[in-house]
Amino acid sequence: MNDEFIRQDTRRMDRYKDKCLLEYIAIYSEPHVSKWAVKALGMSAAPDSIDGILANNERDKENQRWAVLHEQVMREYDYWTLEAAAYEASHDMAWFAFCRLTGCSCAENSEMQRNGLPSCGLKQGMSRTDIEQFCRGMIENNGRFSRDAADWLSQLAYISDEELEEWARPKTERSWDNDPTERFIKHYKELRERGMSLEDMIRSIYDAYIFWQYSDIHIRSSALIMDETLDMFGKQVVEWYERRHKCPVSMTVSVRNVLAACGAADVCAALTDERICDIAYTETKDKRGHSYYIGLDHLYGFCMDEASPEAARLLTDAAEAGNKYAVEELIDIYEEGIGVKKNPWLAKKWREKYEDA
Repeated sequence: MNDEFIRQDTRRMDRYKDKCLLEYIAIYSEPHVSKWAVKALGMSAAPDSIDGILANNERDKENQRWAVLHEQVMREYDYWTLEAAAYEASHDMAWFAFCRLTGCSCAENSEMQRNGLPSCGLKQGMSRTDIEQFCRGMIENNGRFSRDAADWLSQLAYISDEELEEWARPKTERSWDNDPTERFIKHYKELRERGMSLEDMIRSIYDAYIFWQYSDIHIRSSALIMDETLDMFGKQVVEWYERRHKCPVSMTVSVRNVLAACGAADVCAALTDERICDIAYTETKDKRGHSYYIGLDHLYGFCMDEASPEAARLLTDAAEAGNKYAVEELIDIYEEGIGVKKNPWLAKKWREKYEDA
């Protein structure tokens, strides 16, 4: 809606599946942002309505906004994103997300129906147990819809499995939601055609595995760390696991599972665990990314025994290559003397670099 909404954001949208959002941006944003949305829509001028809803009064404007929220909630494939929205988003978006994860807007005389709003259906893949767990979590965490969750739990016992299945039937989510492996295979083939070697892929899977372990203890910045330190294939590995609601068992198992999912099972058969480790631990020119993850592995012992002096060297390489998250680790290493002697001077030096960054 403002200068932060850049051209690339509209380019990532689908003119059909994000139609309401693009129309909203085209009508209500600043002119230099509006023109990007108009172009993404394939139009020559901004539309006069959103999903056919004209803004003749405040109620119409509210309905326009609800059309956008409804569209985006129906488009979202990721459970965790919807759950976060139900707790943290603005009230209307949070309510739409809550409805999407519970199916409560499908029931007769639901609040949405009373207000003339379309049902949010039920997210595909949500079982009765999943709905119950989500509602109990909302109650235990005293979320904003805890009362609604309690009320829905009391109604859920009288709703048949057939009804729940019917509510989740509409194919409104991204086409690859039900089979995340399909898109994963496509990226694998594209990268192989571009010349990405098997060794580089194994290192990317290793980096993704270490990121997964590390993000459990650094939740506050895990999304940023993934975006800034993993390559394209490593990001795809993380997203593939998340969309399947699975966790990698070990690094070597993760390598085998990922390659098998990409159709390279024959390659896995020729790889011993020792060979996978040799490839994964080989340092490359990617100091900012791969050296960072080997350093984290040495520091926290995710795959290997802790060897903090080596961790300091690797993380220093990563920090000097511009990795600010490696700088954070170095500050702790030298302030607390983790595997090395305490060095207040070096800790101060890295803290100054971190503050400058």
